[in-house]
Amino acid sequence: MNTVSRLLNNITDKRMDVLSADQIVNPTKNGNFIIVDEEGMIQYKSDDCFIDFYVENNIKSISEIQTDPDLTLILKGMKYNKTERLSIELLIYFLNNTEVKDYVVQISKITLLKKKLFLLFFEENKEYKVFENKINTLQFALEKGNIPVLIADEDYKTKYITQNFEEIFDKNIEDLYDRPLSEVLIDFLKESDESILLHAIESKSVWSKVINLKKPNGTNSFYDINMTPVFDSALGTWNYILSAYNITDHILKNRTLKKSEARLRAIINNISDGLFVLRKQKNELTFEIGNDIFFELFNIGTKDYEQIKIDDYLDPKALEIINDSISVIETSKVKYLTDNYHQTGTDKHFEISTTFVEDKLDEERFYIITLHDITAKEKYERHLESAYVKEKELNRLKTLILHNMSHELRTPANAMMGYTEIIEDAINEKDYETVSQISTSVKEILGKLINLFSNIIELAGIESGEYELDIVRINCNQVLQSVYNKRIDDAERKNLNFVIDTKDRSLFIKTDWVKFEKIICELVDNAIKFTSEGSVKIESYLNELNEAEIKITDTGNGIEDSCLKKILEPFQQEDEFYTRRYEGSGLGITISYKLTSILGGKFFIESRKKVGTVIKLTFPSVSPKPTIEL
Repeated sequence: MNTVSRLLNNITDKRMDVLSADQIVNPTKNGNFIIVDEEGMIQYKSDDCFIDFYVENNIKSISEIQTDPDLTLILKGMKYNKTERLSIELLIYFLNNTEVKDYVVQISKITLLKKKLFLLFFEENKEYKVFENKINTLQFALEKGNIPVLIADEDYKTKYITQNFEEIFDKNIEDLYDRPLSEVLIDFLKESDESILLHAIESKSVWSKVINLKKPNGTNSFYDINMTPVFDSALGTWNYILSAYNITDHILKNRTLKKSEARLRAIINNISDGLFVLRKQKNELTFEIGNDIFFELFNIGTKDYEQIKIDDYLDPKALEIINDSISVIETSKVKYLTDNYHQTGTDKHFEISTTFVEDKLDEERFYIITLHDITAKEKYERHLESAYVKEKELNRLKTLILHNMSHELRTPANAMMGYTEIIEDAINEKDYETVSQISTSVKEILGKLINLFSNIIELAGIESGEYELDIVRINCNQVLQSVYNKRIDDAERKNLNFVIDTKDRSLFIKTDWVKFEKIICELVDNAIKFTSEGSVKIESYLNELNEAEIKITDTGNGIEDSCLKKILEPFQQEDEFYTRRYEGSGLGITISYKLTSILGGKFFIESRKKVGTVIKLTFPSVSPKPTIEL
């Protein structure tokens, strides 16, 4: 075919009215060919044409060559129809029919010097057989290589198809041959796919499509169909080669992998701890996968998890713990490490655990990091620790109370035992004056004991929450004056300047009279008791907030700031039992503080060491209403 094409090109490219036929068709040695007119008369033959050696010389007509089939009839047929080219195999008889040779003749219509002619090119069939063998070998290779191939011509029609391609489409060659590609593939294409295919054909571009074939047994087969346009430079035409690759195993493996990945994700998403995996390859850590809890903990969008840079989301402390754990694992035989972590900006605490699995084939290591929420555990431990500290304090206070109560009870009891012995001796000696004096001291001791027991009972009632009040409207200045009158003798015995200053004659509040008087008594008693020299002052007035304010000021030794809260607790003084310089149970100020709150007042205490103490009480003032007469 290439030789015929070259001959035709030579004829077409030359000037027909100037050059001879030999110059046109035989500028080089082109092989066995003859040019005849429409009547079969020989116009030209090549220099080495085979007929010069096997038939008589000077033959004038093609009819003088004996062939099977008859070449003359073939040329007549081509003359009267539109066939421009024809290739056939025929037998040529030489030297009085003593020798027969097999040839393939390619016949082409040509016009030379405005005359219609036939160009006959002869090839010995052994060359054609070689070519045919090559084609057969190629086809055998395609069939045995199990590569389905379909070839379409420039009109997109099927001209060649391997058997296994027929099996893919489950059709015979008769159903596929000479059919347009789009029609062959119609069962596997959507409307949009067909448009893409036609565009690829017209634009001579590559096209591919994965198709799914459902077999009668219900199984699926997947094929990747690829179309590649190929240009035939000899004929100047395009062919389209379709190849099919069975990718069923690949698709099914991918599906299996996706199912496995989905199962794995379902499993890790059901883990109550935050979990993520880092892949280390060539000393580089990259994020591999994480569960939903991990994404929620660090506010990471699950859509973009493949692009996650872990350094952008974990705070420096968490990264430091993870990197340190990985470093220890890599430099030792340790396979599992844990550490505690407090998430920045939250109250959450986690236990970070790090372990790994090895992929020796790809030389990769996967680090599995879990974040177990131990916030509740941390709070519980802190609660236990706080309870333990409180328990220790309570035990200390209990010991202190026992010592204090022992002292407060044993001291007066011992005193009374001593007084009774003195009384007995005085009676025996009829010293009644001494008996009278000691009786007064005994009464004082018993009064203190009774006051101690009363305070203990009072505090127990306050702490129980079952505390009865009798609320009335009173002039608090009258209560202050009453307390002042009762305690002035105690102050004078210590040479203290004891004064009262009620700026307003009447200052009314609603309260329980008895409880209010007890508050003032306890506070004045403490002020006198803890003041060795100087003064104790009681004041009352209406402050700027329209509240009744009572202030008790002393010039005693004062209290350290660190002890101000402590002395409001039961049985507490600034000095503990073994270093205590003042007698007393330590209940007075506690009862005053708690009763003030119960009665709706506010309690303030200020103190400076070696300067003194100021206690202020405030109560809502009310309008005068003389419901109580003194």
